Amino acid sequence: MSEPQYDERQLYEQAEPDDPDPRDQTVEIAAEYDHRYEAEHARTLLEEQGIRGIIWSDDGGGIYPSVGYLERYQVRVLSGDLERARDALREFGLK
Repeated sequence: MSEPQYDERQLYEQAEPDDPDPRDQTVEIAAEYDHRYEAEHARTLLEEQGIRGIIWSDDGGGIYPSVGYLERYQVRVLSGDLERARDALREFGLK
């Protein structure tokens, strides 16, 4: 399994040659979760569906997990993948 991704720049840098230019897209929130493990699970599911995503949180990289109770963990994707991502998460009961 690949390492979790937390930096939005990685979404732009990992574009495949056949993908639309990622610089023409914005980074959007596909889903929000109360716990990091839920967000990790959702991101992994999206990756298996060919959708690149990142997890955004303000918990110090997991050092301060209680922050998840104040701010939710967000799974973010490029705007061109947003509907596909939401559909995939809904299909697997993660939205």
